[in-house]
Amino acid sequence: GKVFEANRAFSAMLGYSAEEIGCLHVWDWDAQMSREALEEAIRLVDSSGDHFVTRHRRKDGSTFDVEITSTATVRQGKKLIFCACRDISDRVKAEEDLRESESRLKAMFEMASIGVAQADPMTGQWLHVNQKLCEITGYSAEEMLQLRVPEITHPDDREKDWEAFQDVVAGRLKSYRIEKRYIRKDGVIIWVNVNMTVIRDSMGTPTRTMAAIEDVSERKQAEEESREYEQRLLQAQKAESLGRMAMAIAHNFNNMLGVVMGNLELAREEASQDSDLQVCIDEAMNASERAAKISRFMLAYLGQSTVRTGLLDFAKAVREVCVRFNDSIPANVHLKADLPDSGPNIQADGPQLTLILNNLLSNAVEAIGEEKGEIVLKLDVLPGTALPESKLLPFGFEPKEKEYACLSIVDTGVGIGPEDLDSIFDPFFSTKFIGRGLGLPVVSGLLQAIGGAVSVESQPGQGSTFRVFVPLSGQERVSSPAEYVHVESLAGGGGPVLVVDDEAIFRQMAKPMLKRLLGCDAVIAGDGLEALKIFRMYKNEICLVLLDISMPGMDGWQTLSALRAIRPDIPVILSSGFDEVQVSWEDHPEHERPNAFLPKPYGMRDLKAALETALNVRFEENGADLA
Repeated sequence: GKVFEANRAFSAMLGYSAEEIGCLHVWDWDAQMSREALEEAIRLVDSSGDHFVTRHRRKDGSTFDVEITSTATVRQGKKLIFCACRDISDRVKAEEDLRESESRLKAMFEMASIGVAQADPMTGQWLHVNQKLCEITGYSAEEMLQLRVPEITHPDDREKDWEAFQDVVAGRLKSYRIEKRYIRKDGVIIWVNVNMTVIRDSMGTPTRTMAAIEDVSERKQAEEESREYEQRLLQAQKAESLGRMAMAIAHNFNNMLGVVMGNLELAREEASQDSDLQVCIDEAMNASERAAKISRFMLAYLGQSTVRTGLLDFAKAVREVCVRFNDSIPANVHLKADLPDSGPNIQADGPQLTLILNNLLSNAVEAIGEEKGEIVLKLDVLPGTALPESKLLPFGFEPKEKEYACLSIVDTGVGIGPEDLDSIFDPFFSTKFIGRGLGLPVVSGLLQAIGGAVSVESQPGQGSTFRVFVPLSGQERVSSPAEYVHVESLAGGGGPVLVVDDEAIFRQMAKPMLKRLLGCDAVIAGDGLEALKIFRMYKNEICLVLLDISMPGMDGWQTLSALRAIRPDIPVILSSGFDEVQVSWEDHPEHERPNAFLPKPYGMRDLKAALETALNVRFEENGADLA
């Protein structure tokens, strides 16, 4: 094992001089093998040679890796070993660094909090996937490696996604970042954010694609909920703005319409029954009443209609409507009702509930058209928590009661397209013709007034399902009818009526009506201050006050309070172009509340009913029949 000869490079590699090297044996610098092992290796080396890697020790004690190629030869009868030694420290270190780097990358790959995957750039076959991607997709790693990228992509996203994949592979795109849908193994659709790039060799040939895949389903759901909230907020703001506008229009419209109707009614009393003038007046009166009906419908759409609820048997009410409605529907439509014998009980207004049902049934008949079809009604009871969280109208509705009666109206009609589904409850929206479109808005508004809601599900060609939700009644409320005194008239038996209204034409119209009904005169005032001045002068003679609410300066409520302070027992009829809901007196103390409410526009019959309520009398019909 003694050195026979060594070149300068070998001496420098070990840090010895040539003279020092010549005095050394192999085991003096080999840091890996024992002397016995080296002696055995030397004996075994022959002319076929050997190739191995070991570690050498320098003169200063440091070690390094070497690659040795050795072969045996015989010179002058002696066996000599020729060794070529190469310092491979840098290569070994680079290999160790590479292994360490690969180990770190593998750990990062497997432990990443997002999905990481490699795929074949030509076929899209999954080549390697981490555990997180398996959790995202629901597949095991073995199952994923049997699939291609498009196979778990949602069909609607597949074509666009594969085009982008190929563009990246072809170099037309450097990389791509796209949100798309995956279909999990269990069939659930999820949203993922994919950021992919292509790994290429030194010649630029794509070898594989690398992608980071993040499950963004929760974020997408939050964004969708945010969009729905913003849409609902926009609809609520729209409804609020429309409500303010509609109420203002209704007030002024009803004021003016009341003057028209009142004067037409007075003129009709003076016209001859068989004259052409009577016919013209009747036509004008009918048109005015239809206009007033539209105004009431607009207020109903806004949930601002007057509701006087009572205990109703829902099944009985629906059954009665069906019996009457069945007589008028065409022969091609079959009406079927799956209703309990009685109940559930609800608090609602009978006529308004009838209007709701008639509008929904009429809508179903129109949807069926001339084809043979069926309308099925079913009545159930649902807990408030079971009501759908969205698609309920009016906008912003939230179930507040424990249980709700649910009436489903299912038709086999043409259905409603998605472009129209969100608009069918807008006032005057119609697919029929201009002038239609108040039926469904009124349904929503009337239900809002009693704490209910409505929903619709429909697809073109598959019919529609409307569901009406009404809170169940608590305990039964029984109201005893008022005791009335029947009188023929108050002519000559009462003092004047104080009429307070800032509209002169309304004041002048009320005078002859009151004269005809009560047989007494009317004193008039244009505002609250003038009314108080007159009332102080004739407080003991005035038998009743007909008082408008909306007046400049001192409004109706302030005037009413001042009048009652002077004479607490004075009967007062409060009148307004607003509906009774808008002028609710719930917040006013008992002594400041009116005896009756008279909505504008009103005719002789309406004024008569208000007078009867306020004076607690019942007028006998006489020669001057008001019917």
